[in-house]
Amino acid sequence: MDTDRHVDLLTSPDLSVAWISVTKCASAFIRQTLYKNKWFEPSPEICEAIRQSEDIPKLIVLRDPVQRWVSGFSQCFWDNTDIIKLLEQEVFWDTIAINPVFDGHTEYQHKFHRNANNTKYIYLQSWETGSARTFYNQLSAWLTGFNYSLDLTGLYYPVNSYESDPAQCKIYLFLREQVENKYRQMLTDLHKPDYELLDYLPKLKI
Repeated sequence: MDTDRHVDLLTSPDLSVAWISVTKCASAFIRQTLYKNKWFEPSPEICEAIRQSEDIPKLIVLRDPVQRWVSGFSQCFWDNTDIIKLLEQEVFWDTIAINPVFDGHTEYQHKFHRNANNTKYIYLQSWETGSARTFYNQLSAWLTGFNYSLDLTGLYYPVNSYESDPAQCKIYLFLREQVENKYRQMLTDLHKPDYELLDYLPKLKI
């Protein structure tokens, strides 16, 4: 089993409940947790049927779209030694304004949801706010509601922290400053469908 590959959706062994995966939203951590509970990735045809089902409850984890994009961009370009120089160029931001998606880490969140039915979401706050325990509690309560458990044994921190890699950290901090000083509104506008997703999807209440 390739646990590093992005999966579209995981379902419980009895196909009664599912989780929709979104990159940069603790997906690697959740995937490992669910695998430990015997959840699995069904065929594409069954995945789509589960998405459209009104009877199968689904969970998706979402976060602030611009924060997620900054984190995803930093991970996407962590090994590009020229990326900071590019980020200093207005013409490069003109390119981003046309299309900010470079890979799966920077893909729009609503593209992962794809209008799935019967879906609730957990809002993943910035880890700088110290909200990891809140996230654990929400995920654990959701799993417990379907008679599954959150076993943290042998699992690492629930996100790929930018601090874990010096090159990625340097890009992240520089990019975050650029965004906050000059480009946040542009990126907010580009991610309007993602912010709308946060508005209309029901939030998981624990």
